[in-house]
Amino acid sequence: MKKYFLAVIILFIAISCSFNDGQEKVNNSELKTLITKAISGDKQANGKLSGLIDSDHIGKNQYNQLTVDAIKVNNKFFFAVTLEYPDPSLNIFAVYDENLKFYLLDKSLNGNISVECKNMDDNNLIFVQEYFLTKDVLKVSRFSIYKIQDTTVNLAYRSFAHLIKDQDTISQTITSLTNKYIITKINTTENPIQTASSDTFYYKSSQKKYLSKNNLFKYLVLNEINDFRWITIKPQLASNNNNGNTLEAENYSISLGKDWERVSKFTQTKYIKSKLTGELYFNNALHTKISVLQLPEGKKGEDYSLFKFNYPTNGVYKVRSTELNRQGENYVKIIEHSCGGNKYLLLLECPQNTYEKNKLIFENILDSFFIEC
Repeated sequence: MKKYFLAVIILFIAISCSFNDGQEKVNNSELKTLITKAISGDKQANGKLSGLIDSDHIGKNQYNQLTVDAIKVNNKFFFAVTLEYPDPSLNIFAVYDENLKFYLLDKSLNGNISVECKNMDDNNLIFVQEYFLTKDVLKVSRFSIYKIQDTTVNLAYRSFAHLIKDQDTISQTITSLTNKYIITKINTTENPIQTASSDTFYYKSSQKKYLSKNNLFKYLVLNEINDFRWITIKPQLASNNNNGNTLEAENYSISLGKDWERVSKFTQTKYIKSKLTGELYFNNALHTKISVLQLPEGKKGEDYSLFKFNYPTNGVYKVRSTELNRQGENYVKIIEHSCGGNKYLLLLECPQNTYEKNKLIFENILDSFFIEC
């Protein structure tokens, strides 16, 4: 009888555990408490957060803000976590649900960050805006939209929103947002934009992202920053060494994490028709390589790329790229940047599984690349 009673108790406990397993729900306040504990070095709390806090954050309680914003989707709450530091390389944006399922991590946000969650028609969206300085005095803002869809959260749109230089302001505002497209309006107090005063970003379901063929405002802003001459005094996001921010070479810049290493005078022979020499950046943990290759004068991407390029962006600064191409177990993508007499190829080689798991990281790196005109 005792054995039977003990068996019943064990069975009851097992059933109770199975019902509760993974069903522990949290609210805004409880999630925020877990994060503060993890920052203080609580490994158990960080484990519940799927390792959100890394060694660079442990003990660093002097952050600018820690916010947790909520949005309800299909009777379940999703939480947008923003951890902002004076050092922007420590900034974290992440998304969890009420069961502490980890959906997204973005470490690329700069400066001061504001977040707003909205249910719009059939869209469940998280809007994020960054405000920061570049070259001491240029005020820049960038706008991102993260889309909650089915069981995923993806960065669906990202573009500059404002650039303020002296008394002149150029801005891009969203005038229409649907499941199929985003229309933006471009304004400037300096010179009228000759090519167009608006841009359209069409939603590409295969990439879960709104994309523009022209990306007019992005290259307008980058050209303004590139042409601005100023001896910087304040601490910058850019530096001359690979410390996790922007790496500046002689004629280009690219934003990489501190776990990337650089090889100068690297000769690229794979995935191109004839060899080119440039710089190689590699990440052993991700088994990923990025080559930066300057093209000889008079040459173009087709002279080297094995893959077909899409149409270039408009304007003086032109960008065009190939699709992601499967080569064995890897993805390969080539992007051509050209401005003035300078022309570069950016070549990404990455395992397919690694790319899918870290898609946001790779997209941010590729988008950060910029050459001198």
